[in-house]
Amino acid sequence: MSIYPNKNGFTLMELIVVMAIIALISTFAMVAISNARKASRDAVRRADLRQIRNAIEFYYDDNNSYPTVSSYGESGTGGWDNSYQDSDSDGNYFLDFLVDGGYMASVPVDPTNDSAHTYQYFAYNGTGEVNGCLQPYYVLIGYGFESPTATEDSGCYDPGGGYKDNDNILIFVGQAK
Repeated sequence: MSIYPNKNGFTLMELIVVMAIIALISTFAMVAISNARKASRDAVRRADLRQIRNAIEFYYDDNNSYPTVSSYGESGTGGWDNSYQDSDSDGNYFLDFLVDGGYMASVPVDPTNDSAHTYQYFAYNGTGEVNGCLQPYYVLIGYGFESPTATEDSGCYDPGGGYKDNDNILIFVGQAK
């Protein structure tokens, strides 16, 4: 007869060690998945803004001016049209003139599309220089990038006034040709 009884299972300590290893691996996987989702949403944001920029340029080619928010029936806050709300509750949404004019089938909005993650548009159609840019020009801004790699593609526009308080925005500025 053996002084050691038959061992037909795992000890409590072995089970705890295995569960700790599984928990650690799961944590690393969840962090990686979360970062991948953020990067994916940022890639969609960049693609959306480039698509909108191209449609606005086609509009300019056809009309020889950039549409102002008031010219297509919106009266957004400070003259800016934004993707997360119908500012004046008239049923017209973000850049709907691009759909009405046949420049886009639908205007994309931010994947999250709330007040912290939004696209905004404004046009300056006067003459002279405003904010370091010669008019006419438009500004298309994407707010709420989740990775600090968002960059500025503006050339001349520096919004100041708290707009550029961190690296979570992408700015496109289009100037008349």
